[in-house]
Amino acid sequence: MAAKWEMENNLSAESSRHIFLRALRFHTESSLIYQEYFRMELLNAEKQRKEREEMEKAKMDLGEAGYLESILVGELAGVVYRSAVQAIQGAQFHLSLLSIAKEFNFTKDLQKEILSDLQSRHAQDPFTWDFMAQQELASEPLPSAEYSSKKAKATDMLRKEERCSKIYETALESLNTEPMWNLYIVSCRQRYKRKTNSKELKQMRQERLFQAYRKAHEANMLTEEKYMEWISELMALGEVDSIVEACEWATKRYSQSAALWRARLETLLKLGTTAVDEVFEEAFKHFKLKDSAFLWAIKVQYSEITKGEEATEALYKQAIVVPDSAVSTTMKEQYLDWAYRSKGYKKAKKVFTSLHESRPLSEKFFQKMITIEKEQ
Repeated sequence: MAAKWEMENNLSAESSRHIFLRALRFHTESSLIYQEYFRMELLNAEKQRKEREEMEKAKMDLGEAGYLESILVGELAGVVYRSAVQAIQGAQFHLSLLSIAKEFNFTKDLQKEILSDLQSRHAQDPFTWDFMAQQELASEPLPSAEYSSKKAKATDMLRKEERCSKIYETALESLNTEPMWNLYIVSCRQRYKRKTNSKELKQMRQERLFQAYRKAHEANMLTEEKYMEWISELMALGEVDSIVEACEWATKRYSQSAALWRARLETLLKLGTTAVDEVFEEAFKHFKLKDSAFLWAIKVQYSEITKGEEATEALYKQAIVVPDSAVSTTMKEQYLDWAYRSKGYKKAKKVFTSLHESRPLSEKFFQKMITIEKEQ
């Protein structure tokens, strides 16, 4: 942008400042403009501090240089910050300014002000609590004398993660919302994925993550995405009973979610459980015909694996007459493909002949038959 060019190429903070102020007259709530304006003032302060330092080293007269202490300590940046948080609400924007301030080593007082404002203005914002919790993980380690062994390091990390978790739990007492639970679970999962040689630390991370999933579920605050994650993590551990349970809870909470029903059915198929037919019946009750193609696809896949050719063909014949074009068209394509895979060219030709005038049909159906013919 022009303001950045003025600062970096023309070395003119005044021109850059003028452009930013002009831009803010037209874009009063632009977070990007405020962020870059804030950064520019800090860069200008840093530049002048370095210049003064060089002059002091050279024992030059600073009287005519015109360095203002207010600029050198970042007061102009502070003015921009206060104007920005008046114009734009939300902890995330507030934190973005704090992140910029942390890039400069002379902004400790400004950082304290930003942090204090964050806690007072956005006490009920999930991102404020998330930031405070994550700060515990970034806290200073034990003194080097006490930090010499791997066990000591693991113990220190256990304490940090415990404090971090306590802050999230405190937040959830007054802010029992999906965003707050999401942030807590994201944090737990990030720690869980970190490699460690400490069995105790690994076990604690695992317990904390799965407790978070379960508690969020019990609070009716677990999102569809997080249910999918939970099921995936349980699958990785091979916890069969817990997997089946979590899948059932997920589809009860989000009964119209095709993704969760697919995950539940495909998971049950992998596990080889005996209740699959009942779950299929339950699933079909929650979807209109036009939305049920994915269920038919999974059901015939299940039949191919477990029920034999006769039962599978009967199911295909049932599926292709479903009074919905999306379902019947898709199932005709799959029926032709199955016929060729299971019984060869003659069976595929027979299926094609019986269906080629049975509307609706897709281009893919005919292309499949052409491919089969070419392979002969």
